[in-house]
Amino acid sequence: MATLANSAETPLHLMFWPECDMERACKPYQVPQPEKNKGDGKYRASELAKLENKEPPAAAQLTTMDADIVANLLAGASLDSFLITSGKNMSSALLGIYDTLQSAVENALAATLPSRVAFNQASADAGASNDARNRANDRMQKTRDRLAERARPVNVKLHARGVEQLRSMMPNTFGPAYFMRRGAVTQNYYLFGLEDLPTRESVPVTYYGEFLDNKGKLLGSTDRTRLPEAGVVSSEHLVLAIPRNHSTAQLVRNMNQQLKAAQLSNAASDAANARVVQTGSALTDAVDQHRTRNNAPTFRILNSRPFSIAVLMLEMWNVNAEFQGREAASREKNKNRVRLGVLAAGIDLIIAMESLTIKLVGTQSALALARKPIYDLADSNVKRWIGKALTERLTQKITARLITQSFSGIIFAGISLYDAWYAWQWNDNAMYGYLLMAGGAAAGVVAGMATGAASAGPVLGLTPLGWLALLLIGTGASLVLWLSSTPLEDWLLNGPFASEGEDNAKHLKDPQEAFYRLIGLLSGIGISVKQNTLYDPNAKLDIHSENPFEVRSANTLIRIESRLPGLIGSIGSIGIQAECRMREVVTTNFRGSPISTQKNVSGSPPVYKAQRIYMDALELYVDTPKMIITPKKSTGFEWAVRAQFVLKNQSETRYFPAPGVKDPTRFSAAYAKADFNKTNRPFWADEQTNKA
Repeated sequence: MATLANSAETPLHLMFWPECDMERACKPYQVPQPEKNKGDGKYRASELAKLENKEPPAAAQLTTMDADIVANLLAGASLDSFLITSGKNMSSALLGIYDTLQSAVENALAATLPSRVAFNQASADAGASNDARNRANDRMQKTRDRLAERARPVNVKLHARGVEQLRSMMPNTFGPAYFMRRGAVTQNYYLFGLEDLPTRESVPVTYYGEFLDNKGKLLGSTDRTRLPEAGVVSSEHLVLAIPRNHSTAQLVRNMNQQLKAAQLSNAASDAANARVVQTGSALTDAVDQHRTRNNAPTFRILNSRPFSIAVLMLEMWNVNAEFQGREAASREKNKNRVRLGVLAAGIDLIIAMESLTIKLVGTQSALALARKPIYDLADSNVKRWIGKALTERLTQKITARLITQSFSGIIFAGISLYDAWYAWQWNDNAMYGYLLMAGGAAAGVVAGMATGAASAGPVLGLTPLGWLALLLIGTGASLVLWLSSTPLEDWLLNGPFASEGEDNAKHLKDPQEAFYRLIGLLSGIGISVKQNTLYDPNAKLDIHSENPFEVRSANTLIRIESRLPGLIGSIGSIGIQAECRMREVVTTNFRGSPISTQKNVSGSPPVYKAQRIYMDALELYVDTPKMIITPKKSTGFEWAVRAQFVLKNQSETRYFPAPGVKDPTRFSAAYAKADFNKTNRPFWADEQTNKA
């Protein structure tokens, strides 16, 4: 049959199929004039069309099985459609002709459009039977799957021939249907196989033997329909359409809607059954979820001892940072802010120590008492004051750890709000980050005290509010790092060029002081302590040597440099006051591991072996003793350097490095001498803060 369908010269082809071309298939069917039987055996559509609305013959007149099947089919429907989805034997004469055409087309090009037409035509009887409806639904879905997988362009020579055959046999039912370009379709046309189709849950499909890149994107396949460039342009391919107000379109649409309604009903029933099964196994799922969470790598890491030790080390560093920066913070902000910062860091350190102790020794530790309830809201009179509803939403068992965590969170929120207000005073966009951190701290306090929906479903030990608090704090800290103004931006936004009426930085309103702070920002003071590249351990007196003996015999070079001579050298004279002290570092060891470190600064200044003066730098050549190592301790030596650049002219004297832009400190006798026990002091550069 495939050979007959593709060969237009064979006699059987002329008998089974009408003539058809591109022009005829893309316009409504024109009923031809009645044809006379010339005895040549050619296909005559007018003779078949006479049977479309004809009453079936009496049963006594039926002489063949095919005639009996066709009569029963016609008697079981409304005669509005030729193909009826009753799921019965499809071996009748007319249906056999069309199925033969469809088989030929499938063998020739494996196209799917006739299958869609066949399905929509076969859907004319919506209420024939439940079995027929299910079979139609399955057949429709298979057709859609083949369309999605193949998406091949319509071959009019093959496909249009079958449509033309159908239109010629049933002109009243399918005569107005014809092929048209997808881009030309409007709302006035109904598309067979593309509208009012029931949907099914998509099933993942795995393709084997294809080439994929490292991200899983398709590179090559033996199936051309799987390649992006092998697809059909959506606006150019042909579709089978019929006017939307035609009776056939209305019939097919009503049937599809009934199928969709039945499918939705079945889906709702399946969902209800699934909920019943899920509810019945809720306890098992909860146990499995708990076991899975405990075995997850992330949870094991967060619940491990090394992680608790890392948190403890981080808190110790935080306490040290707050303690070291307390002097600068008290100058720029106020002492109360410094005290709260040190207090909050200390409380966080205590909480981290308690957590690590529980990990190491369990509940035998004395700190484990912090987790025992000290107050029960259920047995107290708190309900009288805050109400029963609110009491039930709070944690019933109050512990010392919970109180400490809440107190720490409240302090952190207060510190963040103060920092946001301080940033707002200085026109610093970092205030948004501080506000987010304050919100995160407040959410953390509520997460520890609340129960119910706010604390339901903990993930990795944190409730939804806990994760919200962590997200807000992390996002806020990132915004602070990103949006914080640089010192130069602070000077521009709050200095002599700032808007009138702003008095948050009164020391910058003075032009002389503002210029002094600007030069301090650009001074570029740097101190480096490194090995002398000219050092010779076997140096000898040699009058012909390019470098003096004192330079070659010194193993350490201290260099102090600045851009001040080039910036303000014409304003006045610039001098460098440099002071150095030997710092002894003693490390005590226990079984080969260091347990403590002590630093002692020498009280007497060293003797410089040589010095070299440049226009913008000063080099000092000194000797550093070698490190002394014993089994119990090791003693090393390093240099503590303090340097001050002094600008003098007829009207004033200025000292560099200048204080920060936000620091209103003025030079006084308290800063006249170098302090080797402190770093980051105004008017004095040191080897740590100003490391080159």
